[in-house]
Amino acid sequence: MAERGCSPPDILGGDFSLTKEQEIHNPPHYVEGREIEPIQVIEDWELDHHLAAALKYISRAGRKDRGNNNGLLIDLGKAVWYLERRIFLEELRNARS
Repeated sequence: MAERGCSPPDILGGDFSLTKEQEIHNPPHYVEGREIEPIQVIEDWELDHHLAAALKYISRAGRKDRGNNNGLLIDLGKAVWYLERRIFLEELRNARS
């Protein structure tokens, strides 16, 4: 079975529109101009949900919805939310032990 999400879409071909499969498995806001995709880091480092989500939002900050001037701040805010939530849960676990 071929591994999905490991190579950027071929944007040098004649058709510059993304196929449904490319949009699902290789969205440009994660892969365009990069050699390593966030999912590869998440899996290699075995990140939990909160840290994986933070990495995902940091990696795409300002790259998705480029027409939206607040895109960078929104993505960074989401990353901070996941990091703060992870810190809260860790502090809660430590307080219980």
